[in-house]
Parts: sequence; structure tokens; C-alpha cells
Amino acid sequence: MRRTTLFAVSLLLLLVSSCRYVPGGLDETALETAAVQTVAALRSTETEQPTEAPVPTATPDPTTTPKPCSKAEFVSETVPDGTVFEPGETFNKSWRVENTGTCTWNTSYKLVFFAGDRMGGPQSKNLHINVDSGERVDVSIDLEAPEEEGEYEATWKLQDDEGENFGQLFVVIEVAE
Repeated sequence: MRRTTLFAVSLLLLLVSSCRYVPGGLDETALETAAVQTVAALRSTETEQPTEAPVPTATPDPTTTPKPCSKAEFVSETVPDGTVFEPGETFNKSWRVENTGTCTWNTSYKLVFFAGDRMGGPQSKNLHINVDSGERVDVSIDLEAPEEEGEYEATWKLQDDEGENFGQLFVVIEVAE
């Protein structure tokens, strides 16, 4: 800051000394007064302004990222994708899923139909047991192959006791005679 002030004063003196006297212009006293006022003005702008303390920003610690309460991971299934059924044939589809969240799934949690062809299955089916975090459960539903030949798909989801869907489970079959 002192260096800036010294530079400004030196520059000002250089400018003042390089000026020629013009009749009717400023006299030497007026020039000195102007120089002093300029230096005073420069010093007033150089006074340190109080700085605010930096606002800390929250940086998430990757080791403490919260785990979702309701989360599932597919483990295995019966009736693999592409299994062929005759028209109208009934079958039981089961999925083994692991509770990878932090909440215990209670019997108010359910499997719900989400999209595709429901294949005669229920709109929803409650879990039959509580499932603690880290435990696995088999979720099963009875289905019926449609009467028309072709490929059929359905998506089912788990739903928590507050009605929030999570996880995805699929049925993909083919109907042929």
C-alpha cells in the first residue's frame, strides 16, 4: 500500500514538474495544493476496509454420505427373462432382494405393479415378514401368461410404508403354443 502511495505521489510530481507555465494558468501554490489534495484523496481510498470472515462452505465428506433409508438390491429370481409359457399358463415369479438401506422393511412395505402387462397379478402385495438392513427376502407373486402369443414385460417396484417407490423388479416372458 505504501509503495502504491509513493508511486502515485512520484507520478504526480513528475506530471507537475513536466508542465509548462501558461500565463493565466495555475500558480505554483495552487499546483502544490492540488498535489496535496490528490495525495490525500489517494490515501483515503487506500485505507483498509474491514474484511468479512470467509463463510465456510459445507463440503460433503464422502465417508459420511447418508445411506438411503429404503433401498433394495436384486439378488436372484425364478422364471428367468425369456421363459416361454403357453397361453393362459399360470406361474409363480419370485425375486430375492437384499435390504441395502438403513431402515427395516416392515409388513407395511409391499411389492406394487408399476408398468407393462400385469399378467393377472395383484396391484400390490405386502411383505410377509420384517426385513432388517443387510437381510434378504424372497418376494413372490402368482401370474398368468396372456392368451395372445408374443413377448410380455412388466415392471414391479417395492414401496415403503409411506408410499414411496424404490427398487425395480422385472418379468419378461414369451407366450407361444
